[in-house]
Amino acid sequence: MYKLILILVLIGSYGNSASTSSSFANQILIENVSFVKLGTYRGFAPDGSEYQKSYFYPKYSLTAPFLESRAICKSYDFELATLETHAEAQAIIKLAQNLGSEYFYVDAIALTLKSPTDWYWTKSGKKLSFALPWGAGEPNNYNNLNETCLALSSIGFVDLRCTLSRLFVCQKIEFMIPNVL
Repeated sequence: MYKLILILVLIGSYGNSASTSSSFANQILIENVSFVKLGTYRGFAPDGSEYQKSYFYPKYSLTAPFLESRAICKSYDFELATLETHAEAQAIIKLAQNLGSEYFYVDAIALTLKSPTDWYWTKSGKKLSFALPWGAGEPNNYNNLNETCLALSSIGFVDLRCTLSRLFVCQKIEFMIPNVL
């Protein structure tokens, strides 16, 4: 049996930097769940590949723990957001400033609490290849609560307990042009 899914995608601005809009044209509606477009980023990965991603977050303050956030993104043909470069990390922080002081999971975890550089993307298993722009005093493993999940906020990145229900940012890769040199 086939399942009919209505998808409305009207993407606005493309370019070399982040862009935002809250208009209806920047929403994706999928089976009564609405994702709002946070913005678009176009850049170059460390290997020289050019790419463009759009970021979305669930409307109506849908929150979930880290693992469920990954599953929700995947169930709607997105991925929990990953970042290729420091410039992309800075751009997504700028986008998050329009959303207030909330925390949004992205797809990275710490394998150890000993070092702020020991963060890995869960999809690829690769260690982050750049220094994260942390919020003041972060990462802090607050009260030794095993804060091993990475979250985005308007002031930078923070470490959180993975079991907390938080907002999250999904991504859709618009295109990827491999470096052929």
